Formats: sequence, C-alpha cells, structure tokens
Amino acid sequence: EGGSSIKDRIRWAWQQALSRQPEADELTTLTAFYESEHQAFLKDPEQAQKFLIKNQGVLPTPSVDKAAWASVARVILNLHEGIMRY
Repeated sequence: EGGSSIKDRIRWAWQQALSRQPEADELTTLTAFYESEHQAFLKDPEQAQKFLIKNQGVLPTPSVDKAAWASVARVILNLHEGIMRY
C-alpha cells in the first residue's frame, strides 16, 4: 500500500499512524533505516524469517522485503508521538 517507491510507502505509513506527513529529515532517516534493514536481511535471509515468525507468526512466504517493512512499521508505531500516554 501507499505507492511504488520506498518514500511513498513510508509517507503513507507515517500518515496512517501519526495523522501527518513526515518532515524531510524524518523521511530521509527512515528511508536510510529501511535500506539498512533490507541489506542486513539480504545478507542473512534466515534472520528475516526468524524476525517475521517471532513477531507475526508463521507466514506462507517470509521475505527480506516483508522483514524490512516490518522493521519500519515498528519504528513508526514506537515513536514518542504515536504512543498513547495516560
């Protein structure tokens, strides 16, 4: 969802989670994070599978891309402004 480019997908996820678009530096940082996670999971696909199974249960087709996007989602959902505080 959200488009075909990494930045478009990050913008979409950010908007869905935080009800605003990311600032330029936030987008740059999260894009670099996605690329770093993707490269790390490419080097160790077994780690990508373990990450997905641990966090999402058994998936029919675990992949490096899914694991990298799951990492990005965790970052967005754990941002200070996205956590409900009492």
